[in-house]
Amino acid sequence: MESRTEFLGDALHSIRFCHGPIHCMWIKQIETWFWVINRQPIKKKSFPSVEDIEQAIRDYLQQYNEFFHIRMI
Repeated sequence: MESRTEFLGDALHSIRFCHGPIHCMWIKQIETWFWVINRQPIKKKSFPSVEDIEQAIRDYLQQYNEFFHIRMI
C-alpha cells in the first residue's frame, strides 16, 4: 500500500485509473442511452465532419424530447 501511494504520488505518472462503483444504476442508464444514440441517429451513416455527427445527435434529441413531451401531456 505504501509503495502504491508513492507510485501514484510521483508527478511523472500522468495517467491514473479511477474506478467507480459499477453497480450504480446511473451507469447502466448511460450505457443504454449511448446504445440508443448509436443505433438511431448515427447507425450506417457517414458524416464528413464531427460537427455533422453532433448535429445529427442534436436533431435526434430534439425529436425525442418533442415526442415524449407530447405523449406525456
